[in-house]
Amino acid sequence: MAKTLYRITLLDEEQKHITLYATGVVQADFLGFIEISGLEFPKKSDIILTAGEDKAQTLFKDTEKLIISCNMILRIEELKETKKADILYLYKSDKH
Repeated sequence: MAKTLYRITLLDEEQKHITLYATGVVQADFLGFIEISGLEFPKKSDIILTAGEDKAQTLFKDTEKLIISCNMILRIEELKETKKADILYLYKSDKH
């Protein structure tokens, strides 16, 4: 059975979007905070499409558990499938 995967979109201190993927999202023991665990990042073979995903990997690569204020979270999505890298075509051509 596939594990549940969540996509969390949040704001950093500079009000820029960061996208995280995690296997665990629960209300933290601290009032007004969300606990995020089981962070997953794209493999080297995957294409990183957004600067937010790249920034998340740099900021949280050694993080085991993350506790974030609800004010910083924009959206939490439970995904049906495991995340997959999309193909991004930068130039139009007749082949695509």
